[in-house]
Amino acid sequence: MGFFYKIKKIIQIIFDFFIPDYCCLCGKINFQDRNDEVNDALCEKCSKEILFFEHDEFEDNKKNIENIERIFSMGVYEGKLRELIIKFKYNKKVKIINYLIQQFNLKFAEFFKKEIKKTNGEFFIIPVPLHEARFNERGFNQAGIFADIISNNLDLKVSNAVKRVKNTKAQHNLSSTERIENLKNAFSLIPGAEKSLIGKNIIIIDDIITTGATLKSIAGLLKENGVDKIWCFSISRALIK
Repeated sequence: MGFFYKIKKIIQIIFDFFIPDYCCLCGKINFQDRNDEVNDALCEKCSKEILFFEHDEFEDNKKNIENIERIFSMGVYEGKLRELIIKFKYNKKVKIINYLIQQFNLKFAEFFKKEIKKTNGEFFIIPVPLHEARFNERGFNQAGIFADIISNNLDLKVSNAVKRVKNTKAQHNLSSTERIENLKNAFSLIPGAEKSLIGKNIIIIDDIITTGATLKSIAGLLKENGVDKIWCFSISRALIK
């Protein structure tokens, strides 16, 4: 066992020398030794600068979003975590999603499973959908990718019952009032989805929570169609001052 492990390490060192990994944030060669807690997405310096919440901060007890009972996020949308999400959102770097999933598994997955088990009823995961035009332009839905992987880790099913029917403007440049107007009638259910939602619990997955306007819009639609409890999970949340 020890012999083969040493051989594997030597091969990895040789491989890394000729085909090095580069940090997704600073672009420098990543010399970190990969293991269960480190992958090839970030160098040691950048990984130390990404701050994730501890368990007592994982749930946001301050933000109030209509029809949503609980909100969970991995960290604050600032600094290196913000850079990382932007790079993933607009460049689809697989290494980044692998890193974020790895951190979710290490820091939050077991805690999240326990919270789900303590709650009565069946849970489904619904990612915040992109409009078809935006999806075709970008080629993927970052919330959908994250939802698919998390669903496997939490042993939950993904539902694509919600679709975005209005190609809304980007939210980040809009005021709170403009965001609400922008999202009016933006979402609907796919035909026949109504019956599958009645009495179910839903976890909405998104990459960033800012004002919560998107979540409020989706949660309102779900509640109108008989959903019981609604939670939200995001990679990050903005601190609204």
